[in-house]
Amino acid sequence: MKTEWLEKLEQSITTHKHIPSSTFAQLATITLEGRPANRTVVFRSFDHEKLVFTTRNDAAKVSQILNNPWAELCWYFTESREQYRISGKCEVIDASSHKMQGSRENIWQTLSQPSRQMFSWPASGKFTENLESYQNPVLERMPEQFVLIVLEPLGVDRIDLRPMPHQRHIYTLTNTTWITQRVNP
Repeated sequence: MKTEWLEKLEQSITTHKHIPSSTFAQLATITLEGRPANRTVVFRSFDHEKLVFTTRNDAAKVSQILNNPWAELCWYFTESREQYRISGKCEVIDASSHKMQGSRENIWQTLSQPSRQMFSWPASGKFTENLESYQNPVLERMPEQFVLIVLEPLGVDRIDLRPMPHQRHIYTLTNTTWITQRVNP
């Protein structure tokens, strides 16, 4: 049986599937210096209650997650006026991981060719003088640079801004049980 927050999130995703940007969410991690770092990521799939995103293995968020797995995702759906703040621990799934390689391959197969080509570019965040010189080869095989970021939710804060007053629920994972509390927005 799915948890209430997951059912609501899946419903929000389905309601907004006609809006391409509805797969964008903001993921905050902690830098090596202990400061917050926030960026937009693209939601790719669920793995049970876990949320899966993709990135390059040389992206700053990878080293940040390997240093400190705590993260928070903020996802806002414009038409339904719902916000989800999902906190938990992230895991990096790369070519050397012993799990989720099937998921990694399946997600790679769903990527558009322009999305795949980003994994052939020079290292993320490195200075370059000539962007026009980048080659965009057709990548059929999944490169080592392609990794998954898997967020395991431990807490979800959902607010529905449609009704007045707004409705807010806090979901907290305790052992293996999700506890739900309705709180004042």
